[in-house]
Amino acid sequence: MPSLLRRIALAAATLAVTVQGTVLAPGLAQAAPGGCAPKGAIAGKYTSIGAVTSRLGSCVTDELPVARDGRAEFFQGGSIYWSRATGAHVLVGGIQAAYAGRGWENSVLGFPTTDEFGPLMRGGYGQHFQNGSLYWTPATGGVVVRGAFHRHWASSGWENSALGYPLRDEVALRDGAVQPFERGALYWSPATGAHAVLGAIFAAYAQRGYEWGDLGYPVTDEYDVPGGRRSDFQFGTITWNAATGATNVTVTGSRAPKVTVLGDSLTFGACGETAQRVGANSGVQGVACFGWPGATSDEMQAYVENPGFRSSWPNMLLPMPGVDLRAAVRSSDVLVVGLGTNDALRDRAGYDVRSWPQGDVAPLPSGHVPVDNGYFDQKIDYFMQLAAGKPVYWYDLGYHGGDRATAYYFSHRNDRLQQATRRWPNLRILPWAAAVRGNPRMMIDEVHVGEAGNSVRWNLLRTALGR
Repeated sequence: MPSLLRRIALAAATLAVTVQGTVLAPGLAQAAPGGCAPKGAIAGKYTSIGAVTSRLGSCVTDELPVARDGRAEFFQGGSIYWSRATGAHVLVGGIQAAYAGRGWENSVLGFPTTDEFGPLMRGGYGQHFQNGSLYWTPATGGVVVRGAFHRHWASSGWENSALGYPLRDEVALRDGAVQPFERGALYWSPATGAHAVLGAIFAAYAQRGYEWGDLGYPVTDEYDVPGGRRSDFQFGTITWNAATGATNVTVTGSRAPKVTVLGDSLTFGACGETAQRVGANSGVQGVACFGWPGATSDEMQAYVENPGFRSSWPNMLLPMPGVDLRAAVRSSDVLVVGLGTNDALRDRAGYDVRSWPQGDVAPLPSGHVPVDNGYFDQKIDYFMQLAAGKPVYWYDLGYHGGDRATAYYFSHRNDRLQQATRRWPNLRILPWAAAVRGNPRMMIDEVHVGEAGNSVRWNLLRTALGR
């Protein structure tokens, strides 16, 4: 079976001589290499579309075995894929490039079940596959639509529907999925199914924080009401007035608080996955975790200010590229912070000033920030201001080690957190230090915990939230 890299290279070669909706460059259609010749079902398909005079031109490989007992052959202008279940179908141009980029027949799409069709409106093309479709336009490139979104879009009229073309593949959410379209989006969750949110109602939904806001997921598509249109959501409605263009939001229900967590591996490690917005496996529902191993309060601040920020510390996992943490905090009800542990650990290390992360504030020539210069107070105040009055739960720092200086660095920050509750009445301290002292067996080193420790850590938050 040819490697994925080889097939991508072959696809790139065909794209060099063809683009969606055009024919091969003059002279290339007759440039047949020696030795290759289509056969069987692929040869039948090739002949039916005009063989060497078609967009495909001449073959550039023999027939190749691919996954799931399929076959494929590459040509100057594209490829033909065959499987017993689907027959032989042609792939060309931007759709072939998108198919290649997602893993060919090993992707979620499977094998093609039709040839490319089009041109559609505004120069678009489409092609159906076993598990969905690829649609391509000059503006959007190739986009996959599948599953519940595929069924909804098809029943609505495909690209001729109110949604228009898809803008990108579906995106997983904490307990559902979304796919953006030209004039709105499709949302899906297990509880609600797939529904479209469109136009002015979609704009109002965005202002409320999308599915993270107080409305939750949509439970209907948009429908007519006297004087306008309406969409229903899990916890309310949005109505659009046709005469004025205004929208009116009504919140009719309530839900458990939505929680945004910013922290290091101690905190987000209990959420189920690392460095992503994920559904927690902790029993605290509606939680989204953001962070990375080794994160300090300085680095997290730098990332909030600039989602392109990358730590310069070695062995650092990249944080979430492009996540707007301000928006995440703004659309939540509660902010949980698990920062300070790595600040304290770095206090004891004589790092070269030149290697200090971009986000840190004025390290001394010795290479570390002393604990008494007020910088941790600055970080506390920064995240409290970010919360904009929402309840903030901050884990204090637990240390299970014998170094007295390190213990002091930890206890000093815990003192600063306690002092900060006098300045910030919405700040609550989650007593992790006491939990470490009371249950040292859960520790796997001086600061890190195993699964039992994750459960203890999240039980503190569940208790605080009254879950």
